[in-house]
Amino acid sequence: MWPPMRRSATVASRTAWADAASVAPLQLRVAAARRGWHGRSWHSATGTSCSIASPITQATEFQGVRATSSRMSPSARGGLAADARRRAFASSPPPKQPKPQTRPVLVNDEDLDAWANGPTVLGHVYSRPSSDPYELSTTKEHSGGEVAPDGWMLRLMSAAGLKSTACNNQDSFSYTLLESGWVLTVVCDGHGENGDMVSERIARSLPMFICHHMDAMGFEKALTEAFLLAQADLEQSVSPMQAFSGATVAVCCNNPTTGEVWVAHAGDSIVVIGDLATGQPLFHTGEHKAHDPEEAKRLEECGAQVICKKYEDGETVSRVFIPRTGVPGLAMSRSLGDGCLKKYGVTALPDVQNISGIWEKCTHPICVIGSDGLFDTISVEDTIASLAARIRAGHNLTQGVLKLIRRSQHYWIEEEGDYCDDITLVMVGPKPVFDDSAKAK
Repeated sequence: MWPPMRRSATVASRTAWADAASVAPLQLRVAAARRGWHGRSWHSATGTSCSIASPITQATEFQGVRATSSRMSPSARGGLAADARRRAFASSPPPKQPKPQTRPVLVNDEDLDAWANGPTVLGHVYSRPSSDPYELSTTKEHSGGEVAPDGWMLRLMSAAGLKSTACNNQDSFSYTLLESGWVLTVVCDGHGENGDMVSERIARSLPMFICHHMDAMGFEKALTEAFLLAQADLEQSVSPMQAFSGATVAVCCNNPTTGEVWVAHAGDSIVVIGDLATGQPLFHTGEHKAHDPEEAKRLEECGAQVICKKYEDGETVSRVFIPRTGVPGLAMSRSLGDGCLKKYGVTALPDVQNISGIWEKCTHPICVIGSDGLFDTISVEDTIASLAARIRAGHNLTQGVLKLIRRSQHYWIEEEGDYCDDITLVMVGPKPVFDDSAKAK
């Protein structure tokens, strides 16, 4: 019923194949190693090179090609990366579908601050990236800041990972309490050289766009429109940065009064709805991957090159490339940003779902949103079970959320040794009360 837990060792061991399957020149493969595109370090291949003609290629034929780590100075990598981008755009064929028109949106920081401090917002907070390994992100508050609805609890945490080079935490989150009673929670997982800036921008702009359109459009259309507007905003406000950087996005919108709950996501950040009374997850979003049939069809029609590999345990790993370039090797089929791949079918359109019925079935419902840094090491079942056990024992859930993050970091280092992904865990929902002997603090 639920996808298997993906331990980091498994994920890390499955990144070398993609570069071995690529026949791009060494400098393009080095460019593909720009941090964050895949969440791991890619490897340059030595051995027999093979031609890839079709847009979607199974990489199993390249098994046996020996992969070794590619090490270059930052300055050399930067020069080669710039050369890779020029080559990529020069050699890429025209798309089979026309590029959509850019929406007429231009939002500056003053507009975002004015909305966050305006009359429709009772509280708004967004994260500011930390850079030291394992350090928790700070937050910027507007209006009432991190204020929860009456009888609700709220925990927002994001921790920087451990990377080979110093860089900011590329995960971002935001929380908004609207005057109308709606609670908007956003988690973004950035990738690419400027992934931290892209993810923070989305975390700030997306709730504003939702707020502006939800009354006129309703939530289903408003969430879709908000994602497209956030993409348009990136293209205009941080255009050079978003060309080779992007973010996955997961959103949950709750109305404590009516019990209405909507979720939307693009990429592989996950929204989980669980019941603290049973310790069981009742719903979680999926992941947008290039080997999924519907996603693969769209990418192929747009002329993208997708390389897939299936392993003996049944897991399939896929990467999206600009044709005949070996870059960038994006690990998901939907995201915001990633402008270089938009004409090849990597869309910002989200999957939107009304899960009010599932929320209503929970005795003590809880919403958890996490980046893949968490769920690559700890399953959705374990996440909900751990929080439920802690609150039933009368322990503080702030420490429970932090302990989950620290446990995930421990798993990363235990398996990787010198790498840990950024990890974000956001939790929101009504305060559960069990019996007098085990009340949550």
